[in-house]
Amino acid sequence: MADTPQAGLLVLSDARGRIEQGIAHLAIAVVYPAKIRTVEFVKLSEALSSTSLEFAVLTEAGDGAWHSGSMNDILAELRRAHDILVRDDVLQQAVDTLNVGLSEVASALMNNRGACDRLIQVLGVGGKTSADASV
Repeated sequence: MADTPQAGLLVLSDARGRIEQGIAHLAIAVVYPAKIRTVEFVKLSEALSSTSLEFAVLTEAGDGAWHSGSMNDILAELRRAHDILVRDDVLQQAVDTLNVGLSEVASALMNNRGACDRLIQVLGVGGKTSADASV
């Protein structure tokens, strides 16, 4: 609640803890106005939909900025963060696949000295050492 000392820091710490503990990939810190505390439960949904809330969305990539807005603003920010996580996950899968492929190529080349020597010539990198020249 907004009337709790350092409410923002407290909820931010709780949300960050959920991510650090692996409970969630995405968390939200919300500070509710104090007036919400006295709203009857049956009227809570209506009250929340017409109330401005302070919130921050956190992901494994880091803490988001604090925003003020409605429940719809929170949902929009959650969708944006989710989209970023999905894109990052797809990118990570592509990097992992590329690493596997490069590892296989490197293994094949390590066992083929002639191919390595030809690549050195074509790419113009490295060069034969005096020890290599005597072989």
